[in-house]
Amino acid sequence: MLNREFQIKIAILSMLAFLAGGCAPKAVKKVDAPAPVVVLDKQNLADGLKAYENGDYQNAMSLLKPLAEQGAPEAQNQLGEMYQLGKGVAQDDKLAVEWFTKSAQKGYAEAQSHLGFMYFEGRGIRHDNHLAIEWYQKAADQGLASAQNHLGFMYSEGLGVKKDSRMAVEWYRKAADQGLASAQYHLGYMYGKGLGVKKDREMALYWYRKAAEQGHDLAVLAVRRFSKAR
Repeated sequence: MLNREFQIKIAILSMLAFLAGGCAPKAVKKVDAPAPVVVLDKQNLADGLKAYENGDYQNAMSLLKPLAEQGAPEAQNQLGEMYQLGKGVAQDDKLAVEWFTKSAQKGYAEAQSHLGFMYFEGRGIRHDNHLAIEWYQKAADQGLASAQNHLGFMYSEGLGVKKDSRMAVEWYRKAADQGLASAQYHLGYMYGKGLGVKKDREMALYWYRKAAEQGHDLAVLAVRRFSKAR
């Protein structure tokens, strides 16, 4: 009988030592549930953008704002433009910057270019050419012609960056090759003046004509001036 009790005590002591050794069952760590995936209504986005293009700004706002609040960068950019231009809403540069920033931080090229412009103009935010360059560069690197043209201008004038006519020509050319009239005009000007590229009257006229064909007023005048000088 004593032997039996002794065996039971030994078993209990062994169990306690086992538990003390850190082998006790560990509490299950609570894992947070994953954030719900937001599914954006692509049809509402398309309808909202179309309404904006058609000048139905009230309908555009009602469709796009909920999507922008859900984080859709295209909708956020469009809201920024509406506030910037005062279309369907009271004009408000600060709100425009707010929405452009949300979209730009998600990598949306048009919003990055818009934000660069707001920094350049000092609209709704403190004027800062360096930040303007930074955002233009991000959009230009994605192939956005308008941002490439803006970047060319910044290099041409030495705004927020060291003046570099060759870099200006490089960015103007990228945008001009995409058919952007203002970049074609600028490239014509650079050829006409021999800035960042060898002076070439024929190339200047070629690019002026490209821009003039799209109705660029300054290019039309340049073509006339070149034609009279021949």
